[in-house]
Parts: sequence; C-alpha cells; structure tokens
Amino acid sequence: QMGAFLFPFLIASKASVLTFNVAKDFMVKWKFLDNIKVYADWSKVIPKESSGHSSTQIVTGCLLVKKGLYTYIDIITGQNMWFSGGSGIGLDNADSDKWHSRLNVNFGFYF
Repeated sequence: QMGAFLFPFLIASKASVLTFNVAKDFMVKWKFLDNIKVYADWSKVIPKESSGHSSTQIVTGCLLVKKGLYTYIDIITGQNMWFSGGSGIGLDNADSDKWHSRLNVNFGFYF
C-alpha cells in the first residue's frame, strides 16, 4: 500500500517499470511569461505476479514559468492507474481495461 494526497492505494509488490519522455523548452520574454515547456510522458508498470494487470499512464501538457511562479497544465490518461482514476497500480481488477482521464492544473511558487 502507498499513499499520496491523503489517499491510500494498492500497488503490485514486484513489477518492472518502463518510462519514456519527450520535452521541448521555448524561451520567451513576454510580459506574463518567461518560459514554456511542452512534454509527453509515458510509463508502464508490468507486475511480476501472475494475478496483476499492467498499468499504463500518459501525461501530455505544458509548464508555464514566470519568475518563481510555475504552472503545470496537463491531461493525465491511464489504464489501471490510480492517479488517473483507476483503483491502484498493477492490480488485477474488473476495471483494468478501462481508460480514465483527468485535467491537472498545479501552481507552485518557488522563492
């Protein structure tokens, strides 16, 4: 069992994890924006237990930066993946074939 954002969820105890990322930075000098980064992240969790189903997550979005203010805007899509709406990661469940999506907007100020 693991947890994030005050919510616990189950995860396969043994698995292989594959990841791939593509990103591009664009330096801009606009009034309200200094930098834009666009990205696409793909990950797959393949449980080593025969009772689990693999989990896939795809995150596409952008990071907007103005001085210390960082804004992430992305779409998170997943199959059998807790963070995108599934019940866990690498589990054997009835929902393992369904894809779920959510919009994620995150503001952070670094000083």
